[in-house]
Amino acid sequence: QRCRPRKGPMKVVLARGDPGGRLVRLVTGDLARTTRVLARASKTADSTSKKPAQATSKEKKQPDESILADPAVVVRVSDNSYVLSPGIRDLAAHKPVAFTSEGLALPPGFNDDIRGFTMVIVKAGGLFDRMGLKRGDVLVSVNGMPLRDFADSRNAYKKLKKEERISLTVIRGGKPLTLIYEIRALTRREIS
Repeated sequence: QRCRPRKGPMKVVLARGDPGGRLVRLVTGDLARTTRVLARASKTADSTSKKPAQATSKEKKQPDESILADPAVVVRVSDNSYVLSPGIRDLAAHKPVAFTSEGLALPPGFNDDIRGFTMVIVKAGGLFDRMGLKRGDVLVSVNGMPLRDFADSRNAYKKLKKEERISLTVIRGGKPLTLIYEIRALTRREIS
């Protein structure tokens, strides 16, 4: 859609949520002028967005997906109690999509009789399997927060990012079951 030419200074608007400042909307009808302003805006955005890299001895390393395959990140302490490595929580915070290879939970509506997320796929020997989840489990609440729909799950996800202890209530075989997860560094004795 062509903009109407206007007199006076050109208006340049950087789009919201654009960290590099590359999306620009111009109010002009002159293609040559638009190109010049875009080039100028791009140079300005590039020069202001680049910060010199500072090397620190305690740089925070992004979690790696290979942690999911490591059997030492989940240790079963008792029947329904587990210790999880903090690396799992970090991966969930930075890259939650990494967990899709481990299992699949369908939201309510898949089965109208059930009010919770139903585990329809649990990878054998995968993370969710080692965390005590089974195919057919219905996840109904986490730390007392109900999991009735996507809004509930997003709310719970935001609140659990810093938790050290997670209580997950599931329905298994028609009976409620609570799984407890403590998030902390594992001791050598627990790993072996």
